[in-house]
Amino acid sequence: MSYLQVLKLFKSKLKKGLAIVIATAGLFAASSANAALLGLTLEPAPDIFSSFITVDYDMGTEMLTADGFALNFFDGANNAIAGGTFSLNASIDNSGVLSGGSFTITGTTAGFNSGILLTGLLTDLGFDDLGGDPLEFMVDFTGGDLVGMYGPVGGIIMTNTGFNANLFTNDFSSGLMAASSDTGVPMTVPEPGGLLLFAVALMGFVASRRRSH
Repeated sequence: MSYLQVLKLFKSKLKKGLAIVIATAGLFAASSANAALLGLTLEPAPDIFSSFITVDYDMGTEMLTADGFALNFFDGANNAIAGGTFSLNASIDNSGVLSGGSFTITGTTAGFNSGILLTGLLTDLGFDDLGGDPLEFMVDFTGGDLVGMYGPVGGIIMTNTGFNANLFTNDFSSGLMAASSDTGVPMTVPEPGGLLLFAVALMGFVASRRRSH
């Protein structure tokens, strides 16, 4: 077999492999729908604890809102937050896929007096497909007095949210001032979904090559 024939055969097998890769990755993305916990464990400091939060999810608008009070900031010492509020808004479709959102924590504490303690954008969502707490969010911190202590990436763990549905196919609510939130830096950052998809895609490609021999 000539060099050109070998090259042509390789290209043909590569195209078949890529087709399986794309199909496998697409199927995995569609079926996963973020219906798994992220497994967040937050560092003990820096950390903000918020409570007396009301959480509501409207399946019609596909919006989750959480509003309550930021109470304590831990930086090695336990500092009370004066005038603290916690507010989170997330766009989550009925398959449980997060498409965007943000959060803001206000108040003054430990010499930080501008009134804005921490802001960020929501980048990922984790939850148990069977329902129940917690709801976990990965976040990119964007501003606030404390942002320099937190670094670029953080996490939010919410409990007593009222989430008990299969995915997000029903309205749910925590009830008045029942939920709480822990905002901090993850001990380990979960692998991005893209890496997992790449691994699945690679397995599909390897399987296609084995079947061809």
